[in-house]
Amino acid sequence: MDGNVMLVPKRHIEKIEEMLPEEWKEFSEALLRVKKVLEKKFETPSFNIGINIGNESGRSVAHLHWQIIPRKKKNHTVVGVLADIHVVETSPQELKKMLSKRKESSKGRIQ
Repeated sequence: MDGNVMLVPKRHIEKIEEMLPEEWKEFSEALLRVKKVLEKKFETPSFNIGINIGNESGRSVAHLHWQIIPRKKKNHTVVGVLADIHVVETSPQELKKMLSKRKESSKGRIQ
């Protein structure tokens, strides 16, 4: 499904243990804000929210980051399954614009 968002701390860190309390606060607020926007845009309450830590985890970027992926019942992750797939298309630019507008309108509040 479209809508995969990557949240990345501003400061370059690789381990969650390195996050400062204010970074955890900022991250949790951003996570809730992004989830709410994606929930509305993709009309789903279901998400995969994940983090890969370390090289053996499949991490492709040596920087701490979380993936937020909206999911629907009709999503399939098996390549050979084509019937009954629900596809929602949104460009990364459009999604970024939606998230930026939401952040500006929140004025410090999680909406």
